[in-house]
Amino acid sequence: MLIEIESLLTKILGENLSGKWKDSVYIGEAKKGPAVTISNQGFKFMPEIMESTQPIKIDLSEKFSLEGGENTYKLKNPPMVDTLILEGSSGSLKEGVDFTLDPKKGIVTIENQKSSTTKFRATYSTQTDAIVKRIKIFAKYGIAISGDEWEELDSAAEEIVKIMISMDEEFNHQGITVKPLRGKAVLAEKEGRILEMAYLFEREMRFETIAPVISKIEIAQKPPNGKKESH
Repeated sequence: MLIEIESLLTKILGENLSGKWKDSVYIGEAKKGPAVTISNQGFKFMPEIMESTQPIKIDLSEKFSLEGGENTYKLKNPPMVDTLILEGSSGSLKEGVDFTLDPKKGIVTIENQKSSTTKFRATYSTQTDAIVKRIKIFAKYGIAISGDEWEELDSAAEEIVKIMISMDEEFNHQGITVKPLRGKAVLAEKEGRILEMAYLFEREMRFETIAPVISKIEIAQKPPNGKKESH
């Protein structure tokens, strides 16, 4: 969840900082310099979960049998064009020769069906909806630069600001938006002089759930008296 932000930030600073700061990028609490330390200062989620649907393609397979005299079968889902592969006991069947397909209704008609029971296997692709849920996470990170002289810390801070601005497109490519918040100077007893800048990282998390495909449902009609009619 946060590791993607931390890994990308460490990579960008490590590859673009110059001089002694280049190999001194760490994650954790501020340490005695020269060091550039990245630390998470808290995160929160957007209250609402945004939900939408988008069409996706899924692959299906089903088996069916036709009794003697039967030559049609309705697939459980309408197949996409040119995706149906039909196999019988004697091998693959060719569309237009051994069978025909009504793609809208998903009805397969077998040509020259035998009088005995025949088993078939249909493999095809169909289109359904994926339910996409999105939630935003807001994470605050501090970038602490520690060293001996204020001048060198100020120079490193300016370099980091320029890097963060120039790498905006790379952050966006990963679905991350970066906003600067504040900065402060600290004189710590152990770590020495520290310049700390705070940034807000906004990242959208996506979860996809495939909507159930249409199932084949057979409805038996009952007569008005509720009893099954006998023939």
